[in-house]
Amino acid sequence: MRHRAAPGTRRRATSSTLWPDDEHAEQDLLTLLSPTDESRRRPRAQTKQRTGRDRLITTWSAARSVFLTLFAGLGVVCILVFAGSLVFGVKPLVVISGSMEPTVPVGSVAFTRAQPADEVAVGDIVTVERPRNLGLITHRVVSVEPGDDGTTQLVLRGDANAVDDPEPYTVTSVGRYLGHVPGLGSLAMVLQTTGGLVLAGGVALFLLAVFLFDPRRADSPEPEDEP
Repeated sequence: MRHRAAPGTRRRATSSTLWPDDEHAEQDLLTLLSPTDESRRRPRAQTKQRTGRDRLITTWSAARSVFLTLFAGLGVVCILVFAGSLVFGVKPLVVISGSMEPTVPVGSVAFTRAQPADEVAVGDIVTVERPRNLGLITHRVVSVEPGDDGTTQLVLRGDANAVDDPEPYTVTSVGRYLGHVPGLGSLAMVLQTTGGLVLAGGVALFLLAVFLFDPRRADSPEPEDEP
């Protein structure tokens, strides 16, 4: 026996099939509209990643600027020393003793220029050759006496010494002191050792890495192929 369902019953069945329960329907809508845990975590992860990359870029830029400034300054000094030696006859000397401190500290590079000995005056700082080929010495002139055959006898004393040098220097020319750069001589002496060469090589590799690695270039998006 066939039964025909009332119109109201069919609508309720249809409504019940689509939305079985008002409470569940509201819950389903909220579930669809609310962001998932993954979507909530994604912006935070992207923010942390962006913050870390920005910090890396800032550190890299600061390190690059510092090294550029330091080595640019060192390069300028080297160029000036080389040019001065060629054009003006300036000679750099590394100070290895403290006899002229505090005027000329140990580890400095002193610059001198050749000058006739008879033009030297008391109080000048000069560089002369020590007797018996003991090397150069840079001290202050205490007295000047003309010698035989166009020579000049100089009595010298270091600013840090209480007495004059043991014997006078008989010379025809001297190196007139012009000035000094503190610490540059110590650096030059270190670079002459094996450890200094290894250190210089490490610094060179580090600088190469700093200039080759650019986090800003790594951060730029790759171009997409057009369809």
